[in-house]
Amino acid sequence: MVENTIDKAVQQNINPKEITCLDFASGTGRFYFEAVEILKEKYNLTLQQIVANNLFAIDIDETALTVLRCKVISLFQKLNSEIINALATNIINRNALIPKATLLEENENSIDLTNDFQKVFTKGGFDVVFSNPPYCLLKVNKKAYEQQKLNGYYVNLQSKVQNEINFFRTSGVYQYSIEGMLNYYQLSIEMILRLTKTNGQIGIICPSSLFADLTSAKLRKHILTSHKLHFIRYYPEASRLFENVSQSTVIFYLQKNGKTDKIGIEMSENTFEIDFETIKNVFPSNFEIPLIDETGWNILSKISKQKKIKEIPFIRNRRGELDLTLFKPFITTKNTGWRLVRGNMISKNGVIDKNKEFVEIENFLNKKSDDFKTNDYNKERLICQQISNVDMQKRLKFVFSEKTDILGNSCNYIVSTRKEEDLKKMFFILNSELLNWRFKITSSNNHINNYELDELPIVDLDSFELSNFSDNETICELYGLTKAETNYILGNKKKKVETVFEYEHETV
Repeated sequence: MVENTIDKAVQQNINPKEITCLDFASGTGRFYFEAVEILKEKYNLTLQQIVANNLFAIDIDETALTVLRCKVISLFQKLNSEIINALATNIINRNALIPKATLLEENENSIDLTNDFQKVFTKGGFDVVFSNPPYCLLKVNKKAYEQQKLNGYYVNLQSKVQNEINFFRTSGVYQYSIEGMLNYYQLSIEMILRLTKTNGQIGIICPSSLFADLTSAKLRKHILTSHKLHFIRYYPEASRLFENVSQSTVIFYLQKNGKTDKIGIEMSENTFEIDFETIKNVFPSNFEIPLIDETGWNILSKISKQKKIKEIPFIRNRRGELDLTLFKPFITTKNTGWRLVRGNMISKNGVIDKNKEFVEIENFLNKKSDDFKTNDYNKERLICQQISNVDMQKRLKFVFSEKTDILGNSCNYIVSTRKEEDLKKMFFILNSELLNWRFKITSSNNHINNYELDELPIVDLDSFELSNFSDNETICELYGLTKAETNYILGNKKKKVETVFEYEHETV
């Protein structure tokens, strides 16, 4: 990563003798010393030149930086004043995420963007930044500090974290990394962009969620629309790129400013390019770049030409209407004729009536909108669980509810305001391997959210008859997939539609 980032800067006509490189969140200097070797062996710079003028490091951990400085000293047979001065001014102990102008009391060692790295910032910033920023949510783990609660440690830590959160959200320093639960790696990326010179080169290792999660959408869109993303190399969770890191990660290369056009993608031994226009067409809202290969992208491009659920005016996608907490007083064991369906009652073969709970319908309806009573109430609906384990092979499992079922908010449902046949066709489509594959690409947690279901592409329901359905291959055919693409989705097996499809034939 370090070599690629430096090489890209040199290709931009940066003189190697004048190049400035920052190891952001350096720790003990893994990347720093890689850069030393590259600049010395590949670009023929002297060790003193590199340490004094070309290489810089910043970290919040003074102990780690002491180790780094000692390792630098060990490279020299003899020290002089220039080297000693560089160890103090080019390798600095700072909180790089909180600039000094907006100092919090707890952060007396905040970075000073006027005086720190002065000779670099007077020229507009660093030519190269490389980093493996910390992957850490700004949230105190209550269980981890159970024993310390008595001595106030937990309270102090919680207060410190909350002060940081307030700063990041309200200071105006950050615009793109403050959505949802804050994570240091996203904040670091935004700060790295600030420290980098226009047209400077950046190389970063971080969680792959940057390119997939909804909480990363604002930062991801900023990267893609305001800068030039060169390349992404994916490492699945099993690759264990670093010790104690049990999540999928990426290495990506970025040029500050510029325009993203084609993005190089590497997964295992598969390398290909994808047009930014393709990403915008497939994922127009949040510009996701999921972990899929070239064939997967071709299929996505093809099926994304269909309307999404949210774009079909007669299809309603909603969460269950009975809030299990708010409307608890309306739940009874007395059979009122209106069964309460919870998510845990939904199986692949239909609704299992195991809870024996019902709803006091008149009291409940008094709390509901006319919209619900007109379009959803007392109608057959397609329902699924609101929670489905992210590691399950089959995430989407829709079954039919009875007209007299009231759905708890642990369920999602689909209903048509047009005709019953729409729902029967939707049943086949939503339970298909193709739609399950599409859903899993961008779903990164155990929830089946309505906004995720809204994004699913649905083939024109008027373009085929119910009698057309026979198996998963038929559905792939309706979406225009080739035989090779169909085999890709079905895992080279001619899978018959699962048991849930048989349930449909019994119901209709």
